[in-house]
Amino acid sequence: MAHPSNLIGKNPHYITGAVTAALIGNDYFHTISVLADAVLTVKGGGVFQYLAANSSSPAATGHIDPSTGVAFTANDNDAGFYEALAATGVAITIPAGLTIYGRFTEIASDSNGKSIAYR
Repeated sequence: MAHPSNLIGKNPHYITGAVTAALIGNDYFHTISVLADAVLTVKGGGVFQYLAANSSSPAATGHIDPSTGVAFTANDNDAGFYEALAATGVAITIPAGLTIYGRFTEIASDSNGKSIAYR
């Protein structure tokens, strides 16, 4: 595990309005602090999403089948939480004042959103 000082907020990125912040290579955002209610669509590693059985919205094909370790090839999943592929966006409605943590490579904000992301 990395030393906790590596997760101290550095390099703040102010994200306001309908914009997308993306990082390339090995960089990632580890903290997102929301200043105004927002719907953020995030991409990255270890993002889980609940899917209804045989889900087509969002499509199960953008998620990992835990029995095989690879992406679903059809929308034939059971209901439950599944890890999204790194290229699959997961929409999260977040109220103002909340902070989320993770390994996000892309953050897309709705037109009302205001947040600060740290990498």
